[in-house]
Amino acid sequence: ERSVQKLQSLTPEVQQQVMAEFSPPPHLTDVNDRLFHFCVRSERSHAEQAEGDHKERGAIHQSEIGSGQTGIIPSPPKPVHDAHPEAPDEMALAEFCERWKLNEDAVAKLHDLNPVMQRRVLAEWEAPSYMTKVDGRFILFCVQIAKEVQAQQRSWHDDAPPLVSAAADVDDPVLAEFVETWLLNERSVQKL
Repeated sequence: ERSVQKLQSLTPEVQQQVMAEFSPPPHLTDVNDRLFHFCVRSERSHAEQAEGDHKERGAIHQSEIGSGQTGIIPSPPKPVHDAHPEAPDEMALAEFCERWKLNEDAVAKLHDLNPVMQRRVLAEWEAPSYMTKVDGRFILFCVQIAKEVQAQQRSWHDDAPPLVSAAADVDDPVLAEFVETWLLNERSVQKL
């Protein structure tokens, strides 16, 4: 799988770090996507740290002209960013999923959303107080947010070509309509 391939592609040092630090929420039964993204973030963080260390070592300058003394100018700390600056961090997503006791399908739907949609879902989701199982309603809410954001993006980009849907690869028109209605991604279409 892609998560295993990603883990194997890491340097031994980063592999050890990932295996020591990876700790998905206990309610998840399929952690492949979570592991893949954790590997990507760990690799990026390690690369940024190595780059920062290299810059600090190379920042030697003449502190007093003609004195022969040198000093190191420390580089300002470089913030660690997710792949997208607006993306909620993994901890926030995990806490949200735990708070609402979301099942595997609901968690997968949340992770399938882009970062802008995820932020909206985290900010706007509220289930009725009488509901104990919110998974189905949550998935519908995610679909609604996705449609709203996509409609908003289309209105901002009227001159841009339309977004390519995973439904374009489906031969059966009924199945294509289902894919389009639920904004299924390629992975879900492959499962169908």
